[in-house]
Parts: sequence; structure tokens; C-alpha cells
Amino acid sequence: MADPVLVLRPEPGAARTAEALRAAGFLPILYPLYEIEPVEWTSPDPAGIAALLVTSANAVRQAGPGMARFLSKPLFAVGEATATAARQAGFHSVQVGGGDIASTVPVMVAAGLGPVLHLSGTEIRAFDPAGLSILRIPVYRSAPQGSAEGLAHAVPRDRGAFALVHSPRAGVRLAELVTQEERERITIVAISEAASEACGSGWRDRVVAGAPTGQAMLAGLQMLV
Repeated sequence: MADPVLVLRPEPGAARTAEALRAAGFLPILYPLYEIEPVEWTSPDPAGIAALLVTSANAVRQAGPGMARFLSKPLFAVGEATATAARQAGFHSVQVGGGDIASTVPVMVAAGLGPVLHLSGTEIRAFDPAGLSILRIPVYRSAPQGSAEGLAHAVPRDRGAFALVHSPRAGVRLAELVTQEERERITIVAISEAASEACGSGWRDRVVAGAPTGQAMLAGLQMLV
């Protein structure tokens, strides 16, 4: 029998993750803990912006028509998935950072471009701008979804499950919904140390992916079975 794996991320990423899990012989259980929604924003004058920073593909998907004014600007993406979304949106000069914002800022510093427009979510972890002039504008938010009862019913009662945690935000939400007793039936597979720490303690087991990618998370999951 295939091992059940909770997919907690929102669409469209959830469907892609589920497909990869099925191909690897797992049973995906889709239970998104939040939904991505656009936030109304006013774009600044493109003449005053030298480059864009995007830390999530959600920003590209939710920014709307205001982003079109910046398609000619260089764009720095934290990872390949975000870079792919930017290219699909029409950006031609896209550079990939090191997987998170801390490792992407030095790439922008080395390029010598500024000011930088950071299209982001309403919540973001603090980071060192390393002297860069960064204008941050939220273009999307994460609206919580699901319930403790719904999540409990999603986990098979007779065997437990694995849970893929793609962000610290998802880890916090998961910890809010799962009791200490129920945690003993769930093994965490986190995309980063920060995502793992956000889940708190008491879980059956956990592993942190070797890189902040879906492929690395799948490899970590396969190590546990």
C-alpha cells in the first residue's frame, strides 16, 4: 500500500507536487492550509526602479497588470520555480539566486543595480538588504484555510502520514491545527530549517530537505520509507 503524504501547499503548486508523489509511488492527500489571494497595489514609476526582486512565484502570478510596466527590467528570483514563473510572465532578463532571499541579496549587490522593487506577500521574514535600496510592495496575501477537524480526518487513522511543509508559514499553521497526541502520527518533511522549526516539537519524525526545492523534499521523503 502506498504511503500517504499530506500536501499542504496551495494551488497551483499542490497539483504539481501531487503528480510527482504519485510518480514516486506515494499517495498524495491534498489539504491546503492557506489560499493565495491578490492584494491591490499601486506600481511606482518604472523610471525610478533599476531591477525587481521576487521571492515567490505567487508574487508573479498575483501582481496583475501593474507588473507589466516592469517587464523590461532585470529580475532576480530566489529560485528556479520563481524564475520560471517570471519568464512565463514575459520577463527576459531573469537571474536566479541561491534559493532564499539571504543568498539572493549578494547576487543583486554584485550586479550593482538599484533601486530594487521587491514584489512580495504581506508577510515576509526580515533580511539584511546589504546596503541596497529596496522598495517592498505586497501584491498577495496568504489566507488561512482548513480546520483542526478537517486535518485530523485527512490523516489515515490506522497508519499516520508524512506531511510536506513548504514554508515557515505552513509550519506555523500546521502546528496550530495538530494536537500533541496527533503529532505522533505525522512525520515532517520540511523545505528548510526555518520551515522545520516553525512546526514545533512532538512529531513522529522529521527531515529537512538538502536544498529548498520540491525535488530535494521528495528525496528526503524517500529516505524515510
